[in-house]
Amino acid sequence: MSRQFINIGPFAYRRQRLLSRRARQWSLVWLATIGILGIDWWMKEPTSYSTERALDELRVRRAALVELDKQAGKLRQDINRMRGNESLLHRLDSEPSGTVLIGAASTSAARSDGNILIEQFVYERSEVPAPEQAARGPSPRPGTPGPARPGAAAAPVMLTKRKLGLKGSSAGPAAVAALVVNLREIGVFDQVELRSAVNSGAGDSSRTNFQLDCQF
Repeated sequence: MSRQFINIGPFAYRRQRLLSRRARQWSLVWLATIGILGIDWWMKEPTSYSTERALDELRVRRAALVELDKQAGKLRQDINRMRGNESLLHRLDSEPSGTVLIGAASTSAARSDGNILIEQFVYERSEVPAPEQAARGPSPRPGTPGPARPGAAAAPVMLTKRKLGLKGSSAGPAAVAALVVNLREIGVFDQVELRSAVNSGAGDSSRTNFQLDCQF
């Protein structure tokens, strides 16, 4: 025989009991959810901290590598400049006074008292017609009709022009002018010409970049 129970309590009371029961059930669900999320966060927090530390270390290493790359680039430029100067010295060794020219330029720079730094030497050599040959004009090519001359045509007379270019910087225009005067007075070069002098920087870091041509 089955038994049936009938709740004869007031409706407001029954509704309050139902709401209280549902509230307890959902509170248990929320507590369980919060507990699971808290455990998950606690387990992931060390991993997140380690990841941030690894990223910071990678950033520091990258900055160091970038700085090393800049220094390597500057070192390559210095090496190329040194190789260029070494090649110039080898070429000047075949000239009658190659090392004398470099010494004269260095001595003149030291005497100028203007913190002069010669960064590059440029050597040029060219063949040009002698003044008399240039006035007469070029010799006619074989087979080309020209003015009648007694005997065979003389071979053109050529002159060798040599030039030593100096590129560097100084403390100011006055030091460049003093360098030009010293180069002219040293008695090694036939002609000294200032090609350019440009100021760069400001204040105490101001420098004058110059280019000189010394013919000999």
